[in-house]
Amino acid sequence: MQDISNVLSVLKINVANIVKNYKLVKDAVGEATNVAAVVKSDCYGLGVKKIVPELAKAGCNEFYVANVDEGIALRDVLKSERIFVLHGINKGEERYFLKHNLIPVLNNEHQVEIWEASAKALKEKLPASLNIDTGMTRLGMSLDQFEQIINDLKNKSLLDIIYIKTHLACANETSNKMNEDQFDKFKIIIKKYPGYKYSFANSPGFILGEKYWYDQVRVGAMLYGINPSDNKNFTVNPVVEVTSKIIKIYDITKEGTIGYGASYHLKPGMAIATMPVGYADGYFRSLSNKGHCYINGIKTPIIGNISMDLTTIDITNVPKRLRQIGQEIELIGKNISLETIASIANTISYEVLTSLGNRYRREYVY
Repeated sequence: MQDISNVLSVLKINVANIVKNYKLVKDAVGEATNVAAVVKSDCYGLGVKKIVPELAKAGCNEFYVANVDEGIALRDVLKSERIFVLHGINKGEERYFLKHNLIPVLNNEHQVEIWEASAKALKEKLPASLNIDTGMTRLGMSLDQFEQIINDLKNKSLLDIIYIKTHLACANETSNKMNEDQFDKFKIIIKKYPGYKYSFANSPGFILGEKYWYDQVRVGAMLYGINPSDNKNFTVNPVVEVTSKIIKIYDITKEGTIGYGASYHLKPGMAIATMPVGYADGYFRSLSNKGHCYINGIKTPIIGNISMDLTTIDITNVPKRLRQIGQEIELIGKNISLETIASIANTISYEVLTSLGNRYRREYVY
């Protein structure tokens, strides 16, 4: 029997707007800078197989994934476009990188040695990117390590360095001093080692301005409708809508409580509705008793604790003609954005997007 939430709850993904967001960046940076699509975590949970071919048709020829498994899956979708693997290469993965034409982003001396050994065995240069840690303290070589490695690579001539890259830690905060600190560190490397191509800006880095763009901009969040910056003058085309429907209505005639933990006290005269969405669908439990959704543009508060599969809302202010089984409820859309949901749940839009589960019926708009 089909799960009722598959029928009643819908995740609509506007692929046409994803392409528009890509073109927005490409038109801004011009021909001198390439725009690479970050499609890790199945395009932030929205579906690589549905989205990536459209980006490729729009002219995107460079893509980033997190690990080798994602790279292999992406190569099934793409033909000759470049696929960069952010986590780099580990011992035993060499044959997969070679078979599927994947480019490792080398983060340390150990990874460089692994890829150099493959190049030496094949007696041919292999493509790679080098990642420098300029302040993120997560992945990448220290500046000292990088200088030793890049000088050694010049002498051995085993690898073809596609990009030298780094990653911004606080680019979403346009006035954060760390952006300039990282820029200054990266600029020193560029001046000392000219002749390479450089990649610096992620989505919020693109918004920081042209001096951060260099030869490649890597955009992820922006593609999927997330505004990744505190710059309120910048907007992207929305991509995601989530709706559900009422499956149960209660007209409250006496005092009581609702949901696990009895965390909300009901009063006579209230009208309550249940919808088949819960934290298993990425509708965070932290929204309990403080989040809201909309019915026909009318704000409806979440009351009680959100459970795995169900959420209850207060529909007292909704006109009686709309208090019907099957009435549509807007969870994410024109009245309530990803950013609003994230703020209420005390998280970020990225987590909201990547948490949306597989029980929604997915509708793709092209």
